[in-house]
Amino acid sequence: MINIRSRLASGVRRVQRAFGIIHPAILMYHRVAEPIADPGRLAVSPDNFEQQLLLLREHATVVPLSFLAERHERGVSSRGMVAITFDDGYPDVLEVALPLLQKHQYPATVFLPTDYMMDQRPFWWDVLAHVFLELADLPQELDLEFEGRRHQFTLNSPDARRAAHGQIWAALRLSDEPPRREAIARIEEWAALSDLQWNSAHRCITADEAMRAHQPGFFDIGAHTKSHPSLPTLPPHRQREEIAGGVSILREMLGGDVSSFAYPYGDYDKQVVDIVRAAGIRYACTTHHRRIGRRAAPLELPRLNVTNLNVSRFRSKILAHG
Repeated sequence: MINIRSRLASGVRRVQRAFGIIHPAILMYHRVAEPIADPGRLAVSPDNFEQQLLLLREHATVVPLSFLAERHERGVSSRGMVAITFDDGYPDVLEVALPLLQKHQYPATVFLPTDYMMDQRPFWWDVLAHVFLELADLPQELDLEFEGRRHQFTLNSPDARRAAHGQIWAALRLSDEPPRREAIARIEEWAALSDLQWNSAHRCITADEAMRAHQPGFFDIGAHTKSHPSLPTLPPHRQREEIAGGVSILREMLGGDVSSFAYPYGDYDKQVVDIVRAAGIRYACTTHHRRIGRRAAPLELPRLNVTNLNVSRFRSKILAHG
């Protein structure tokens, strides 16, 4: 009897997961676009994005992140609820995603790194992808000194380009902003990169664009540090500058509270969480790929990372994710 009951309960759970109605979830997007190179799998095509939204209508209730997080914190049922988030604030979030969200009346939250918002340079990871994975002509040799170490690359094949991209990306990801910016400037100079039209699609939205799009409760803005560093690699004073500084800039810009935060790359530790809390943040998102369980801490909320999935794969990998 016990075995039969166990099998029945397991079958019910599988059915519930298939229809996405067990635990609430936060979806993590970055871009709604079709870039030439996308090594981080950050982009979802406009067609797939709209099909994903249509599928959510059938199997979930899309609510603001703040609404979902508050219910979770109070222990109130949020079964079947989903919140949509975007990291980094690419222009296509406003140009492509927002009209589709408005069409379906789905709220969302976008997390903005304020240094990129203010100075409008392209994201460093997109510069690397463009240089090593998109440009047709590059010098065959790269000699790059970075934080006291010399990195030498021979770029005589697509595989060599991909390997160089991966190694440099891994090193810069763990760097603080000043040396990272210096390294990117050297790479841009070495590659003779000057495509301003390309730059415009790989930046963060401006402060004016963010303020025009901001609609509390429908299109919310959250903090994402200033320069998008891996926070645990920084000393405490730099962690505070990045976290509290970014929050302060957004609060001044919006003339109101900013209560949500996303950890760049999903990197955090206890000290980082404490600084986020001290900055007045109520809810923070990680990149742990799972739904929100009952014990999830408000400052360590997991998210399901959404890539360029068609309907069937979105159903199986996201809606049915336990």
